[in-house]
Amino acid sequence: MKVVYLGDIMGRSGRKIVAEKLPEIKERLKPDFIVVNGENAAAGFGITSKIVKELFEMGLMSFRPVIMFGTKKKQKPISIRKNV
Repeated sequence: MKVVYLGDIMGRSGRKIVAEKLPEIKERLKPDFIVVNGENAAAGFGITSKIVKELFEMGLMSFRPVIMFGTKKKQKPISIRKNV
């Protein structure tokens, strides 16, 4: 089984580069599973349901579980589980 792990996706620029490079990564490495760290995908302030949907639409199906403490903005936790 081949697993590709993409480190911290940071903000819009991180999401943009993942969207641009993901097809190449999939083609070249042919992974069985891709895991991303999306806890800073919302400009370093966690992740939103809108961004989770965006990442799922890119073809990513799983996120590293995250527990956040002491963020700069108060946020309601969201569930990012998806059956695959």
